[in-house]
Amino acid sequence: MTESERETLQRYERELEEESKREEARRAEASNLFHRSDLLQGASRVYTVEIPELGGFVRFSKLTYGEMQEMNRIENPEEKGLRIIAKMIQKANPEVDDVLGKLLKMDIETVGLISQRIMEASPTFFGKRT
Repeated sequence: MTESERETLQRYERELEEESKREEARRAEASNLFHRSDLLQGASRVYTVEIPELGGFVRFSKLTYGEMQEMNRIENPEEKGLRIIAKMIQKANPEVDDVLGKLLKMDIETVGLISQRIMEASPTFFGKRT
């Protein structure tokens, strides 16, 4: 093996080692994105958000991927948003009948406030924890 070939081989080995370290760092970072408790609880966890302007609280649960796929079939964005909020509230409060109907009877500002507070408090896998 010539000196040039040896140098090329050594450079290649260093590059492989560096790439391996970068890949290990990426995996470590990715493992921190998902919290074990979030993964285990999934969409069954119930969250509570205070809405001081209304003098109360709203309980909600996250939607599953399948539930969100169902919601994505709705073309009208206003209807879609209202149905998503209703579904999130209904999941956490199965004893309450017709959450969507109740929301439809409220004025637009109240529904908007409830939606805003739920979206602000909605936990995500990427950092924000409640």
